[in-house]
Amino acid sequence: MNVVWVGSGDAVERRLLDASGLVDVTVADGLDAAFAAWREDCLGFATAPLAGTLRRADAGDGLATAVGCADCLAFAAGIPRAYAFCTRVGGIVAAVREASGRERLRGELAVLGSGPEAWAALAAFAQLKAAITAYVEPRDTVTGAVAHRMGLDLPTAPLAAWEEGSGAVYDSRSLRLRAGRTCVGRSSILLHTVAAQVRLLTSREPDMRTMRAAARL
Repeated sequence: MNVVWVGSGDAVERRLLDASGLVDVTVADGLDAAFAAWREDCLGFATAPLAGTLRRADAGDGLATAVGCADCLAFAAGIPRAYAFCTRVGGIVAAVREASGRERLRGELAVLGSGPEAWAALAAFAQLKAAITAYVEPRDTVTGAVAHRMGLDLPTAPLAAWEEGSGAVYDSRSLRLRAGRTCVGRSSILLHTVAAQVRLLTSREPDMRTMRAAARL
């Protein structure tokens, strides 16, 4: 069963896909190259969250459409028709729940940054029931619209207004959460994102123990 990782061959995500024990991984340096090399045994493409990935899909699930980006394109029964999903949302939720031991992340949370990673974070922390304020990059006119599509009444502020040490924070640029005693790093979020991609594409449970070793967790 083939899965194409769209990105650097040295990326952590590629190592995690290999470590899942369920898929044969090939690498493409972009979506154009991935589609050009598509073959009938290809289950799908895995990428970082990108608006461009969603645009290349024939259809997207409700979450990917609301968030405005996708990181997984799935193909059905050897047909080159791509369906888009955003597994980063579930990856963040799973990583936070594992680290905190709780279903919800109560209290106020600042989400720093703009673009697809920030949009996925808004959806994830909304699921975790955090009270979110988005601190966005200059000239960001999209994050508010994404929040509106997700039904969030979201306060926003300039990124420069965030004060270090002023409370719980998720930095979408580094994929790191600090919320009291709960700290989540990039490796854990990537682990749970790729695990979600593998489950989605194969309908099987990946080898999480080997994947944790590959992520150095």
